[in-house]
Amino acid sequence: MNESYSYPKEGKTIAAHTIDNSRLEGKINVAGRTVVELVNDETFDMIMYDVVRNDRDSIPTVLLSKQGVAWIDPEGKAESPLVADNLYRLKIRLSSGESIIGAVDISGYDRMSDYLVQYSDFFYEVFDCSAAGKKYPCLYVSVCNSIWVEPMDA
Repeated sequence: MNESYSYPKEGKTIAAHTIDNSRLEGKINVAGRTVVELVNDETFDMIMYDVVRNDRDSIPTVLLSKQGVAWIDPEGKAESPLVADNLYRLKIRLSSGESIIGAVDISGYDRMSDYLVQYSDFFYEVFDCSAAGKKYPCLYVSVCNSIWVEPMDA
């Protein structure tokens, strides 16, 4: 018997910047989650669809390893609520050679150093940031592809 299964689909557009300096713009199925929940879930890969690579090649579907991603632009405002008293600016140098400057919310941690050492998700959620010569309200920056992090607040 052939039964067709339909799963909930809710596409969100993102731009994933990879460690080989490719840019993949397309959709991911968040299915009731936020983008930050999807990128930080326990899976090691993301499926993107309706993808355009480097503004020229169209690809219907891509299986993207989270370990190969330097940073993700969720193409919109931050999804997480911010606590202004807990925002600290930092500079992150990535294995791709890029640097990202922005702020992280260290709520739940006593100090910035505690946040950096104890943070356990795949991606930092960085707010009010700049990368690749552009400004962004929010980016998800790879923890495993961060070469160094420099706190900018004294």
